[in-house]
Amino acid sequence: MPEAYDTTAILARLDAIERTLGSGTLQTPALAAPYLTPASDGIVAAVRQQFVPAVDVRHFGVTLTALDQRAPEAVARANTEALGSALEWSARTGGAVHLPSGSLDLWGVVELPRGASIRGAGKFSSRIRQLCQPASDAEPFVDVFAAPAVSGGIGGNGYNIVADLTIDGGWNLRNHSRDGNGNWHYDPARMTQRGLVFATPAGGPLDAAVRDAGSDAHGRIENVCFTNIAGYGFQMSGRGENFARGVEIRKTGKSAFLIQSPDCFLSDLTCYLSGDSGVEIRAGAGNLRWTNSKVWFCGMQRAVQGIGAAIHLPDPGTETIMMNNISTQDSWGPGLQLNGNVGIVFSGDIDEAGGGRLEQQGFGWRGTRSLPRAFIRAPGTLRRARITAQIKGGSRLGEAARPALVDLSGSGVGGCVFRLGGSLDHVATPPVRVSTGHVNAGRYNEIWFEDRLLHGQVTAKELNTASHGVNDPVYGPSRAYRNDGRLMVRGPAGWIQQK
Repeated sequence: MPEAYDTTAILARLDAIERTLGSGTLQTPALAAPYLTPASDGIVAAVRQQFVPAVDVRHFGVTLTALDQRAPEAVARANTEALGSALEWSARTGGAVHLPSGSLDLWGVVELPRGASIRGAGKFSSRIRQLCQPASDAEPFVDVFAAPAVSGGIGGNGYNIVADLTIDGGWNLRNHSRDGNGNWHYDPARMTQRGLVFATPAGGPLDAAVRDAGSDAHGRIENVCFTNIAGYGFQMSGRGENFARGVEIRKTGKSAFLIQSPDCFLSDLTCYLSGDSGVEIRAGAGNLRWTNSKVWFCGMQRAVQGIGAAIHLPDPGTETIMMNNISTQDSWGPGLQLNGNVGIVFSGDIDEAGGGRLEQQGFGWRGTRSLPRAFIRAPGTLRRARITAQIKGGSRLGEAARPALVDLSGSGVGGCVFRLGGSLDHVATPPVRVSTGHVNAGRYNEIWFEDRLLHGQVTAKELNTASHGVNDPVYGPSRAYRNDGRLMVRGPAGWIQQK
């Protein structure tokens, strides 16, 4: 038998730590040197000190409450000022603000200055919640964390870290009671709240304390939960190279996130319960790299017809978006809605697009649907996209409501290849919808399903027509299939039939 381990020394050390820090999780501990102690005015006395790794937010005068309690308005207003002071200290010194377990209730927006960092005790242990809510429809919602205003090429934020906590916008769906069930019935135009904003001027975040500032933003969101946001969980705009990892975004009035910064990196995101499209990727978000994520239950609001896609790229000019191992599920609209974009790459699966489970459970717009049901929609000028996906679901609402595989309604869609798999039993007939404008424009695209070319065969006449999309010098293919099944390869003098 091994000797029993002597825990006396360890227990004595733990007793000493408890005496030093205090055992109450929501009480302000009495910190001994080398830690900072509160000044009489509630602001840390040594706020100008450098080389301090982290300071408990309570030493700036913040009052925490239990997660199942709500702070009075006066306390929440004081917390807003105190948290702002803590973040100013972080921006000046390079130290991080630490949020212990518990809830920090706010009354008003808090600016996240350039270089400030805040970390909690865990995604579901530490919460920052906005209590200031509009008293009427005429009043706007209030952001939780905003960037300082950008003016004249200066302002904004950058080099920020927000980690290990929950950001709660305080939006209460039960307050919307304009129909029988109340939930998800509201004016989408009012959904302007953001949980967190990263925004920089065109030249980048400029100088930041105790760090070299380059031309990009370098904001980081790690292990954060966004919830109850009347708008977007987070928004990234301005210069790029922002990062989000291990983020959960749920119950948002608009979309889980809005991104319009270039060169950003997103991974391991879970986005669900959004009023309109699950995510919005806007013009300016070029070179986005997004991996290993799921977007589901999108298009929940019932007041007006929205897009309701899981992933929505609405703007012309969005280029080189790389999405790898992404799952979409249960969207009122398509899994992907891709407008005027170039070089979009998607790899993943699309499940229950076009209504399905949402409508079956009473969510989403229930009026006359003007947008066709489809797993993938391309209503604009999508060019040179490469979409690879497994298609699932689609039969919940009966044969008449089955979604199309791909809806090529945009007259400018060209040079795209869709490689899809699964089963066509739950897909509309015909599986590919093509608008008259698209046909008249003579565009060339390929849609493959389980190694079968469903759309993309061309006639001999089209192969010899210089204006047809198959001969486009930029977006045209190097090989094509004739409508008799023959493979044609582009040669120096024209198309060559392969034996």
